[in-house]
Amino acid sequence: MKSQLIMTLATIASAASFEKRSTYSGVATFNNYAAQGNTVCGPKTGVSGTYGVAIGDLSPNIWSGNKCSGSIDYSKCNGQNPISGYSGPACPTTTCGKCFQVCNAGGYGGASVGGVGNCIKVNVIDACPSESAYNYCKTDVPADERCGSSSTNAIDIDVSSYYALTGTGWTNSSPNLKIIEVFYRGAYSVNNNLWGESAGSGSQCTKVNSVSGSGVSWSTTWTWSGGSSSVKSYANSGVAFTKKLVSQVNSIPTSVQWNYDNTNINADVSYDLFTAADINHVTYSGDYELMIWLGRYGSIQPIGSQIATATIDGISWALWYGSNGSQKTYSFVASSPIKSFSTDIKHFFNYLTQNQGFPASSQYLIDLQFGTEPFTGGPATLSVSNWSANVQ
Repeated sequence: MKSQLIMTLATIASAASFEKRSTYSGVATFNNYAAQGNTVCGPKTGVSGTYGVAIGDLSPNIWSGNKCSGSIDYSKCNGQNPISGYSGPACPTTTCGKCFQVCNAGGYGGASVGGVGNCIKVNVIDACPSESAYNYCKTDVPADERCGSSSTNAIDIDVSSYYALTGTGWTNSSPNLKIIEVFYRGAYSVNNNLWGESAGSGSQCTKVNSVSGSGVSWSTTWTWSGGSSSVKSYANSGVAFTKKLVSQVNSIPTSVQWNYDNTNINADVSYDLFTAADINHVTYSGDYELMIWLGRYGSIQPIGSQIATATIDGISWALWYGSNGSQKTYSFVASSPIKSFSTDIKHFFNYLTQNQGFPASSQYLIDLQFGTEPFTGGPATLSVSNWSANVQ
């Protein structure tokens, strides 16, 4: 987790190194779907590599009546769920079949659990009802942790996921988990991640316009004040890939088109990549961090100090270097905003390997994102008309 202490601009500028996660945080409860015959549309079976999850409100055309005493129209459950291995349409049409990443943020209510930072992928197969189906009427679950609670962002996950999230198997006495959720579709994810919001006051909302195999379009609108030396968030898009040693990466082609509607702000627009000697290192930090600042507005600066001027793919960059604890951060900063950008990020790693002693043969590439770090200002909207990236 990031420190909430007020730090210098140089330190805070890289603070997003530590937790670049999701728009949503909340609590996860757990259910043994396969063993339950009275769930909505009957038992569910798993899909390889993912876990079933219930989220949102129960479709009114499936469930009728009062909470815990209504009835299910089973005739509407046959073969209508788009996810192979699951039955029934009992989730909102806007989310049914969608894929999310869920990360363990600790035991709910202060309970001690292992595996903090572990993440899994889940498919929405069902709906947490405010007009509840039988299996959600759990008297042993506090009201603020129930999946159907109107005041809590809660989801219900199949118990088979508990080991992957915590390193221990689920039992009836296992604590529920605080979680962070990431919208995920295909290779791309979009995250709001208001990790530094407590350092000031304001708000931010991130909207996904479209996601496909060829890229993602999104925007984020924010207003932040106070804590002028503190990053408030890192709204970003990310891409999934097979982790490999940087020396074994052939290329990292990427392109982006973006624009800020208000430049009287303190914010950056940047790529952010992490590497680590441990392939299983958490992906929100690393041994090394590579940032590429395409936009720098206001008086902010990267961590550390400028150590060189580098020319890569015909563009001159100010190269900054600093450390945040044991993590070493290199930041390539453009002299003026580059709003349409295409490159091979492997060229930046090649420069660091040849000129700064970056150990490419022992560092795994573990994370790749593009987004913005706001400090203060607004209202301002970053619009990303398209971002794509691939690790080859």
